[in-house]
Amino acid sequence: MKMKQKILNNMVYIAVVAVLITTTLIGMFTYYRYMESDKDSDGYVTQEILGKDLSSTVEKLEVKQFLRIGLTKEDSYGTYSYYLNGKEVSAEILDCRESDSIKVIFKVKDGLKIKRGINFFASSSTGTKTFNKGGLINLNNRSITFEDLGITVEKKE
Repeated sequence: MKMKQKILNNMVYIAVVAVLITTTLIGMFTYYRYMESDKDSDGYVTQEILGKDLSSTVEKLEVKQFLRIGLTKEDSYGTYSYYLNGKEVSAEILDCRESDSIKVIFKVKDGLKIKRGINFFASSSTGTKTFNKGGLINLNNRSITFEDLGITVEKKE
């Protein structure tokens, strides 16, 4: 009985080793085949690009800068509402493109009034300002503040 058990153990051992070797070989074959096909596709794409006039291709691409702007919701002067390309935004940080448009609606707090400013009416309690390409780039990586609106506020009499 001991001899049969030893033979059975050796056969199981050989079978396990054979399965492991076969799995390893199949894995290596698949890996190298995948890597070789990846190189061929990259070479093809590179060859296609190099075969064309690169300067005309680059000129046709429109590169846009992405901007990150903080949106102040409230400060000591009033409250702010924001619209990105006509849709209201409720986030505190806005990721946008330089080609986007941000409209700010500012409402002064009770007891204050707008004295003067672009797109703001004197004695009014609300006003709007739109930031487009140039104005948005100046706001990149910072928050929109009261000073960016270009207005003066005074106490109501």
